[in-house]
Amino acid sequence: MFISRKKPYLCTKIKTIMTELRIKEILKEKGMTAKSLAERILVTKRDNETKEIKKNADGTPQMGPMETQQLNSIINGGKGASLNTLQKIASALDVPMASLFADYKPEIVDHPIVCPKCGTRLIVKVEQDHDE
Repeated sequence: MFISRKKPYLCTKIKTIMTELRIKEILKEKGMTAKSLAERILVTKRDNETKEIKKNADGTPQMGPMETQQLNSIINGGKGASLNTLQKIASALDVPMASLFADYKPEIVDHPIVCPKCGTRLIVKVEQDHDE
């Protein structure tokens, strides 16, 4: 079996992703609105007429909250989202980026632990102690 030692490759040629997303479902689970999410996502500001990125005095791009209308379009599937935007959305929601996609399936433990009395599946979280 061949195992590659190279870093994972991310295709940078993908401009937008058009697929069913779970953002609306995650917002509901977290009790958030699209507006509150948009306020957490910083994007570069563009001039409305020229569409050029606005710059600060030192030449760095101006950042501001994402437009709620733009985010609503992504949430409702009317507009594709770039990988960069999806990463910003995932970070703002504090979830892994993969969980934004409709076909996301969280890791399932091969041998679940079940309560012997009621039969409820128990979730075990393992934390490592980094004392050295």
